[in-house]
Amino acid sequence: MTDRDDHIATYEARLARIYAPELTSLENRFDTVGAIVDTGGGCTAIEAVIGTVPGSGHPLQLVVTTTEPGLAADRADILYWSVGLYDGDEGGDTLADGHHTESFDAAVDAAVRNLEEGIAPTFENLHDGEPE
Repeated sequence: MTDRDDHIATYEARLARIYAPELTSLENRFDTVGAIVDTGGGCTAIEAVIGTVPGSGHPLQLVVTTTEPGLAADRADILYWSVGLYDGDEGGDTLADGHHTESFDAAVDAAVRNLEEGIAPTFENLHDGEPE
């Protein structure tokens, strides 16, 4: 492991402690293990497979961020909860999303509901917690 790899691993472990309530929520709700991941370009997110994509059997991947462009390094700096759902095999475009300025669970609920109801993603970016 390089010094950079060690630094990233240490930072991800710190974020895992910060976001432990959300990781526990995913485990309790979906019987899955979520993780803090480096998404590239210095960005991080919470990721978990929470089921299967309707009609495909592919893994349904949940990706959560709390700031632009990733996770806040301190809970006091969380601006919003943004949840995107993706086809874990195909990747690509967001299948559905959910957002909430105060609640992780409400953002997850919105994303899952939007997927179930076939509601297309509303937006890719947030501005002051509201759709652009």
